[in-house]
Amino acid sequence: MDAQASEAEGMPVLATQRGDESMDEKSFTIRIPRRWARIGLVALPFYVLFELLAPLVELAGLVLVPLGVLIGAVDADFLWRFLLAAYAYAMVVSLVSVAVEEYAYHRFSRWRDLWGAVVGVVVENIGYRQFTAWWRLRGIWDALHRSPQEWGSMKRSGSRTARAPPAARCAKSPAAAVGP
Repeated sequence: MDAQASEAEGMPVLATQRGDESMDEKSFTIRIPRRWARIGLVALPFYVLFELLAPLVELAGLVLVPLGVLIGAVDADFLWRFLLAAYAYAMVVSLVSVAVEEYAYHRFSRWRDLWGAVVGVVVENIGYRQFTAWWRLRGIWDALHRSPQEWGSMKRSGSRTARAPPAARCAKSPAAAVGP
């Protein structure tokens, strides 16, 4: 199988693996148990305003902002400064999370893996985030139209052996076997 066919199959599978479509579909059928009513009255409106409607706002912005620049309603200089600040902030937050993860758990055994995560931070905000918003919008659409959920087949590729968690690796090391 050539690389292009593999990539073409990968995007739909990635969309279903993300679970964004099913998350939005399930959110229309949530029933809050009586004992959780107080927290549900706070959490559900928050979820609807900030999580469920986010892909709609994000994708509308991707269409309306360039349109606003074309008709002169949006100042292009301000737009570029704002986009630069927004993407820089998003990348800083993601880079800090990668640094904290590495400091706390040492999950990256090679520098190459760490650099891969750093590249992922950049790619996440330019391209991948827009795909995720599109998949979530499709999930909302399917939920509103009560379309049946179809996960399809997902083939695993590029399998690697799973590493033991850090605590398990430490317990197996010869230094950990030495007792008092």
